[in-house]
Amino acid sequence: MKQLFISLKDNKIYLEESDTCEIIYDDIEYIDIVENIEKYPYFQRIYSEYHITDYAIIKNEFLPLFHFIVLNNLANYIMDKVLNSDYEIYFEKNRNLTKEQTIKLSGILRIEEVYNNLFNILLNYNSGMKSKIKYKNKNKTEKKILKSNKIEEIFYYSSQEKENLKKRVLKDLTEFQYLEIEKYKEEKHYNLPVYIDYEALEKKGIFGIENYMKNWESIAYLKMIIQIHDYFSEYYHLDLKKGLHNDILTTILFEIFNTEIKPIPKSLKRSVEVGKSTSGKCYFIDKIETPVAIPVDIALILRGKDVFSVVVRVSKL
Repeated sequence: MKQLFISLKDNKIYLEESDTCEIIYDDIEYIDIVENIEKYPYFQRIYSEYHITDYAIIKNEFLPLFHFIVLNNLANYIMDKVLNSDYEIYFEKNRNLTKEQTIKLSGILRIEEVYNNLFNILLNYNSGMKSKIKYKNKNKTEKKILKSNKIEEIFYYSSQEKENLKKRVLKDLTEFQYLEIEKYKEEKHYNLPVYIDYEALEKKGIFGIENYMKNWESIAYLKMIIQIHDYFSEYYHLDLKKGLHNDILTTILFEIFNTEIKPIPKSLKRSVEVGKSTSGKCYFIDKIETPVAIPVDIALILRGKDVFSVVVRVSKL
């Protein structure tokens, strides 16, 4: 069985294999990012769309989410190697690693905290990982560095397993007329239509819904995602729970789909759209929408999509 050794030295985290290694995290680069947030592209949407420029607010409200994405994508990067070959993962024996139920995300992270966070994410990545993670003393021999990954590469990383399934899902979504592939390719996402039936709402005595629109659109989005998820989970014979859960198919659908409120169609076209709504291809709001229970990890994934335009696959931590 091959060995993958995750080591920490010289303010860097290394991924070592036999005679070679690569740098997967550089603390000097990280410190420059958190001390000069305004010059890095990750945070530009916060400036342009959220109109927040106060460093203290960004540090307290958005930096933990940045950490969440980087840490989970570090784990995804490592797991791609593990899944594609027969590996055991080793961490340094003398690091006093602690098993935690949560990972540290707030504040500016010390590299030792990043290392311990990575240990815990991998430990909980899936049910088989606990038996694959072991400990040994640091290697004394220097190894040839084949690659040095920038944090930007890790931040936008998408696991190979996810990309493979996404190709299949996109093909079938097109064939089953859930999306128009040319529009998707042009915009890098596809908008599922949400129709507001004002007439039906008014008949039920529901007026002045403008203040609820954004919230109801979000609820409609999640309900469509659940419908599509459950259909394709069964179609692909995937061993996934029904509903809104943190799994690979859910993250793919979050990546592919957004929503758009459209004028309600008339006559025959409306009947067609009503038929489509039964499979999650669109949604009609004709009553007060009841909220969907959102697990914490799903909330973080959606927040990452909104703030950083990144849908990260996360462990079960």
